[in-house]
Order: sequence, then structure tokens, then C-alpha cells
Amino acid sequence: MNNIFNENQKAIINLPARNDTESELLSEFKFPAGVLNFEGQEFIFPEGFSSQVLARRLDESLLSAEIKISAPLTANCARCLKPVNLEISEKLMYLYYSRDAESESLDEFDDYMPVELEYFAKVLDVMPQIQESIYTLLPTK
Repeated sequence: MNNIFNENQKAIINLPARNDTESELLSEFKFPAGVLNFEGQEFIFPEGFSSQVLARRLDESLLSAEIKISAPLTANCARCLKPVNLEISEKLMYLYYSRDAESESLDEFDDYMPVELEYFAKVLDVMPQIQESIYTLLPTK
């Protein structure tokens, strides 16, 4: 079975216009079945996994992205070493900000994981944050 992530993978989302703080853009991504080795443990995603990204422009230099991960997976139990079926279904919040964002405007977003960008284009690759979300949501034991 292949690794669920490869170095060329991208998850490109369209961004709301700079002055559009009213709309939200939803993007969905499906990833094929595969394996993920993390911290000495093997996690099998027999059906792959899906991710939904809801992007919302907060102002010209701030963008929020709610990343929802849904994945059935199998891992070996830490005690008995038998395979255990698990389910990940969780949302993580990311705050993308450009270097010119004022630091006071970032203070109110403590619940978000910050991601600094050099600038905002019309599209954004959120694959690094999808990967980070999977790693964050995997059980430790």
C-alpha cells in the first residue's frame, strides 16, 4: 500500500477576493487509500480520507480556513498489538496572514493555528495544513 502523502501532492483552494469579507468558499479533497508511518506506528487508511476546507476572508491581510478531516483508519493497539479500527472526524482552524498584517489584529485569534504567507494570491495550497491536521489528530496510543 502506498503512503497517503507524497511530495508532489497539492490541495489548491480559490480565495475570496481581497475586499470580500461576506462570502465563504468550500473546497473538498479526496485522498486514496494508503499507509502513514508516524512516530514508529503504522496507520492504515483503507478507504483513504477526505478533507473539506472552508475559507473565509477576514480582511485584506487575514484569511481563516476551517479544515475538516474525516478518515476511517486502522492501527495496532499499544497493549495487545491487535488491529483496531478508529475514526478521525475533526475540524482545525488555521489563520493565514500576510507579513504586513498588524500584530494586534492577530491577538484575537488564539484558537487558530497561524500560518504566515509572504502575500496572498488568488489561490492557496493548503496541503501542508491538511498534513499537519492529520498528524495532529492521530492517536498517540
